[in-house]
Amino acid sequence: MMTPETPLRTDPLIDPDTPIRLLGAYRHIDFPTSSERTPAWEQALKLAQHNLEVTIRFAGGQAEVLPPDGEKYDTVMRASREAVDALLTVKAARSASSPTDFHIQVENLKRQYASIVGHIQHMLFIDGHNRPLFGFVEEVM
Repeated sequence: MMTPETPLRTDPLIDPDTPIRLLGAYRHIDFPTSSERTPAWEQALKLAQHNLEVTIRFAGGQAEVLPPDGEKYDTVMRASREAVDALLTVKAARSASSPTDFHIQVENLKRQYASIVGHIQHMLFIDGHNRPLFGFVEEVM
């Protein structure tokens, strides 16, 4: 997570400023089918945190350059808001004190993550010259 001392744009692969760099910064997640706390889930949570932070950074950069009254702006901001909520879910999953709490949190995370993937796909679809990237979103996220 960024700290006040961290510059917003330091590495284009971590702080992407274009859709292709955004996709390049994501790390693919295979969410475990079981919702039991396992090393596979710990890895998935780590990757989810990374991808969610990348989404938020991308949205911050886009907010500076997109007209605030457009569909693309709205879609990017929705993805960012949901990514913030999903980061809280990652934190809740990591600190879950019971198997039931962990199960609830990871199931919520999977739903939130699927929604964010949909927003990123929508952003690419409405942005005509980036439409060819649409099919890669699920592969890289």
